[in-house]
Amino acid sequence: MPTTTVLMAVHNAAPFLEDAVASVFNQTFVDFEFLVVDDGSTDNTGAMLAQLTDPRLRVISLVNNVGLVAALNVGIEEARGDLIARMDGDDVCEPRRLELQVEFMQAHPEVVLLGTGFVWIDAGGHVFERVRFPTEDSVLQPQLLNGNQFCHPSVMLRTDIVRRVGGYRSLAGGPAQDYDLWLRMAEQGKIANLAQMLVRYRMH
Repeated sequence: MPTTTVLMAVHNAAPFLEDAVASVFNQTFVDFEFLVVDDGSTDNTGAMLAQLTDPRLRVISLVNNVGLVAALNVGIEEARGDLIARMDGDDVCEPRRLELQVEFMQAHPEVVLLGTGFVWIDAGGHVFERVRFPTEDSVLQPQLLNGNQFCHPSVMLRTDIVRRVGGYRSLAGGPAQDYDLWLRMAEQGKIANLAQMLVRYRMH
């Protein structure tokens, strides 16, 4: 079984998918499966995924668009790795992202949720802001009660813990499914961020 499952749920992600996928396959760390849940895409997403031949890729194609929360939960249930690294179809991982996160998680078994620093990029890939969150559990735990301290497509989760807390939930208050999950994960163990900026987070 792979050490890590890179989990991506996509819906009509064709414009940026090639760069996102390439950044996963170009990681220095190679012991992973790349699990993509195609959430009922109606553009060229399915065809693009079908052309990929890397044996680490596994695609689950949903006939109907069920939404991000349900699609991610399908992926969580299907994940084979002990760790889940989240990724989105319009963002870009730096080459050492998985290497550094897996190394940290293996050295700190008490940590259940690990994010990284990140840079905001625009549709053209140009950096316009750099963001670092606190790195230590003692700082993150109280600050998490006041607001999100993690970049969603940068996080690595322990698979057994995310399943234990029930995965993502749909919330009536809006798209805070990630923050809601972090709060429940933080009750199960320590949380941390790496200071390195290991994800380019696209705003478009």
